[in-house]
Amino acid sequence: MRILSGTALFLLAWGAVVIDPARLGAAEWSVVPDIKARAEYDSNLNFSLRQRVSDYILSLAPSASFSYATESGQLQGVVGVLGQHYLSHGNLDHIDQFVQISGNCQVAPRLKFTLAGAYISDSTLLEELTASGFIIGRTVRQSVQVGPGLVYHLTERLLLNLGYRFYEVHYRTPLFFDYSTQRVSLGLTYLLNNEKSVLRGLVLGRFTSYNQLDNDYQSLGAYLGMEQKFTENWDASLLAGVNVTRVSLSTRVLDAGNFPFFNLLKQVRQTETATSPYVEFSSTRRWARADLTGGYLLDIAPSGSGSLYDYSRAFLSFGYNISERLSGKLNGNLYYNGALFQGTRGRTLVLTVAPELNYKLKEDATLSSGYYYGWRNSYTVDLSTPRNMVWISLSYHYPMYFQR
Repeated sequence: MRILSGTALFLLAWGAVVIDPARLGAAEWSVVPDIKARAEYDSNLNFSLRQRVSDYILSLAPSASFSYATESGQLQGVVGVLGQHYLSHGNLDHIDQFVQISGNCQVAPRLKFTLAGAYISDSTLLEELTASGFIIGRTVRQSVQVGPGLVYHLTERLLLNLGYRFYEVHYRTPLFFDYSTQRVSLGLTYLLNNEKSVLRGLVLGRFTSYNQLDNDYQSLGAYLGMEQKFTENWDASLLAGVNVTRVSLSTRVLDAGNFPFFNLLKQVRQTETATSPYVEFSSTRRWARADLTGGYLLDIAPSGSGSLYDYSRAFLSFGYNISERLSGKLNGNLYYNGALFQGTRGRTLVLTVAPELNYKLKEDATLSSGYYYGWRNSYTVDLSTPRNMVWISLSYHYPMYFQR
């Protein structure tokens, strides 16, 4: 497969950079194998507005996270699979796969190269929902992402960031449209004298194409922001600006060249431009036994519908250590996508609330249980639907550390 082979080449190339014998000094690395068994009940498998289908799902998820560090570079990531078995709908059984890595390599006193990448084969609703707010149902969605970059210290406090990212998505069903996105970014980061405030500026160009539809989107964004550390346990960041997006698409019109006969059609290219705001905010507050993280994102996002959306996501996560072994967590998310251009189909709001409890049976084994409530409203057809899930899981991990 093209996606798998590209990811393999990416991993080998970056491994050759980081694990270069000529640069290798003292090295520390760790591997943390993990396995999780889970049973759940889902009242609305596809988050469907009309035909709700429920089922019991058994899953097994082995994975391994790793970290490798030398004096000049670092590589870390996670690799794993998720096997799912549906008791009543065996046709939905699937083995999801994921590989995510990131790393950096110091090649000069002022210059550092970075690289991040991921491959995900996902058959649930999660990937598309978090990427664009769009609901695709339970079909296989494959994505690959590769993003090299560099960080250059212009001065002791001023950093230049230059990055490139390639992102490609494929769907197994012809109901949705494959797309690819390339983005080029140029940013400046300046640390103020108080050592607690960082000013940021970013210019971002994005290019998205749908080959099956012959649609192309070009976007240019300019943003300014700030990162602030109020105390040792409280920090926040804000980045805001504007996106200017242009779409070029093919459409059929009547051919007036055969006047007075208008029964012939011809293909023409049409363009349209839209301006939309960009906002990215996040904040974290920590206490002795609790932590609270929240944020908001307003941006443009491609999706399997064949067009770009105005996409919003708000999230809130609160964790509390009830005792040495028992902890609780509450996660909330709000997703919204709306039309960016005339003719964009779909306008959806999705709300999710998910409390959970975790109990450490021993240091490396955890028993967890939780509940998930989801609510989806489609403004296009003026329908809404709920979704309820109850789950229990048992996970085990075994960290291994090495040094030479």
